[in-house]
Amino acid sequence: MAKLPKSIIKKYGISKKAWAVFRGQRTTPKRTKMARRKRYFGKKGSKRSKSSGFNFGAVLKILGGTVAAVAYEVFVSPMIPLSATIKNIIELVIGLALAIMPNMPTIVRGFGTALAVVNAYALIYPMIAGSGSATSSPSTAGVGW
Repeated sequence: MAKLPKSIIKKYGISKKAWAVFRGQRTTPKRTKMARRKRYFGKKGSKRSKSSGFNFGAVLKILGGTVAAVAYEVFVSPMIPLSATIKNIIELVIGLALAIMPNMPTIVRGFGTALAVVNAYALIYPMIAGSGSATSSPSTAGVGW
């Protein structure tokens, strides 16, 4: 059993407080921290990597967003009573906002991306086509842009 030092006995006597002070000042050996293991995911030459297979679920979400954007352009967008240019600008901004929101589901972000691309195309194509020839493009002739 450990013996109380005389300096503590002189100050506190032989009491519970003296033993508490004695235990409190006793130093324990320092524990050294072990280095954490490095984990490499998907890097070349790694011990453990994710599968490099084709992510079909992500493709389906993006295609679902694209289908939703096309359905929106065909059914909802023609009912909006604004001029084509203003409507395309508003839809472009809404699409960009949906595309960059991190907490949205992937299909909604895919819808926003597709909506932004469709409306950016509708805004930019007449500027480029107007400088060349006056004929309409076959890809936009029957769409109603």
